[in-house]
Amino acid sequence: MQKVRNTVIMLAALVILARLLMIDYANLGWAENRGSYLGILSMSLVILAMVLVSRQEKKKENS
Repeated sequence: MQKVRNTVIMLAALVILARLLMIDYANLGWAENRGSYLGILSMSLVILAMVLVSRQEKKKENS
């Protein structure tokens, strides 16, 4: 299961990198980059969730 979580983390990181490339840096306003900002936020939360689940599982194994 850890392999699946690591794969999800890597895919989310790739999506973040792609979204960073799609941002219009000449105009950083919300209206122009809403999709990119939300994509970065959502993928960051996916990574956070995977890390927290991994920590919880390790804690459960040790106790």
